[in-house]
Amino acid sequence: MIFFRLYTGEKEGNSIKIKGLNHKTYTKNLDKPSFDKITPFTVAYYLNRPNIEIPDFINVPPFILSDKYKDIFSLLEPAIEFKGIQLYPDDKTQYAPMPTYWIPYLEKTDCLHKDSEIYDIGTAKKLILQKEAVIGKDIIRPAGIIEDVWLLSLTAAEAVLRRKPFGVNFEIIEVRE
Repeated sequence: MIFFRLYTGEKEGNSIKIKGLNHKTYTKNLDKPSFDKITPFTVAYYLNRPNIEIPDFINVPPFILSDKYKDIFSLLEPAIEFKGIQLYPDDKTQYAPMPTYWIPYLEKTDCLHKDSEIYDIGTAKKLILQKEAVIGKDIIRPAGIIEDVWLLSLTAAEAVLRRKPFGVNFEIIEVRE
């Protein structure tokens, strides 16, 4: 059994910078009440620059994914809920990209192995998953840490990679008995 931590790559290069999201509503670590307060579909803007790069996964915050990955996440984990964000260029350029992103919400799973290393402030130094807690799951948000971490099974990571994502990295996460 293999799991991967999904890292977003929006800090690299000339990546899109989203403006106009209320940081009191769109928080780094969404819980269910905060997610429910978000409108089903929101309009926001991005700083339009020459040669803008539009990654498929961004940690705004919160974590968001591009339109082409919404159906994959829904298929692999039917319990995921989504809220949409339509982005427009801030300079109102007529032919600039206008991407759609989705904020996924999935309840956190108590799945961390006792040997996981968590800093005193609640961030992960080394994640290790408890095998029994992740059997049959393809997408997981682990409980017990303050970071909004998204973990994908080998099946889910392959499904993402087959679609040639832009701006994503994976790290293998150990799974133990």
